Amino acid sequence: MVKKPYVALFASIVSVSFAAIFIVSAEAPPLTMAFYRLLFTTLLVLPFV
Repeated sequence: MVKKPYVALFASIVSVSFAAIFIVSAEAPPLTMAFYRLLFTTLLVLPFV
């Protein structure tokens, strides 16, 4: 059970939002960018689950 849902929600939104900035500057295939975007978001949110 998540004890601080707003913190987890905020962390998720920030992570997904910053991913767009990094994707613009990256020169990687779309599948690779999607993988890393979800990986880092998962790692950031995992402690709150």
